[in-house]
Amino acid sequence: MEQELRNHLLALVSAYMGATGRSVSRTGHLAARDAAFFSRLEHGTANFTVRKYDEIVNWFTLAWPDGAAWPDLERRRGQCA
Repeated sequence: MEQELRNHLLALVSAYMGATGRSVSRTGHLAARDAAFFSRLEHGTANFTVRKYDEIVNWFTLAWPDGAAWPDLERRRGQCA
């Protein structure tokens, strides 16, 4: 389950950066209050709680750019096992 949530967050940050042109560190600062969070997450060195996951997903929900496609997180579910 942790890997599935990790993949969700990485899909969100990738899509958000593509839609906004923001860097991974700026997005980490805004979404997680930790500029290195998503880099560490990608390298497998970041731990997070379900509460932190929910906070970050909520931030993306509120900050998502108009007209940008939200990643299909359900489609990725099968790829996370």
